[in-house]
Amino acid sequence: MTKKVVVSFLLMMFMFFGLVKANIYEVGNFAGWTSTGQVDYKRWSASKHFQVGDILLFEFDPKFDNVVRVTKEDFQACNASSPFGTPSTGKEWFSLDVEGHVYFICSVPGHCKAGQNVEIVVHSAAPTTSPAASPPAILAPAPLSPHSSPDSAPSNGSVLHFPSFCLSLVLLLFSMFLVACCY
Repeated sequence: MTKKVVVSFLLMMFMFFGLVKANIYEVGNFAGWTSTGQVDYKRWSASKHFQVGDILLFEFDPKFDNVVRVTKEDFQACNASSPFGTPSTGKEWFSLDVEGHVYFICSVPGHCKAGQNVEIVVHSAAPTTSPAASPPAILAPAPLSPHSSPDSAPSNGSVLHFPSFCLSLVLLLFSMFLVACCY
């Protein structure tokens, strides 16, 4: 076997067995990202265990709301004058790439002070192998966009999972393409 075939096969197997996985969290669950007061975002985020590699999905009506990432100081002051990036368009994906705190607010005047803000605490990714670990889940993330009763308990809709077999199928087809090109 050629080196490309072996690498492609191994990559496919890692994806198939769920060794590469992420959770996609819909911020605010089914209510989404809104200033109507339906969601206590502090309580929502406290009920989750975010890890490096997870993804946040903010969905909202861009006529009334937006989402920007800000520093801790700007978060505490509800100040959107120096955001990371620009206000968004209604469906935004944010990849949680590093451990630590990440802050988001709505920059529409008055919305942040009314509670449309969220602090996300990102933990390091769990080890993929452990003697006491349960079998790997068959879950994988959805593709990212170019960007880099309310919340009393996590609901079934709060985390969106995408089966890894779909991703594995794409990798398998890509691997087959590489094999065909190599011979």
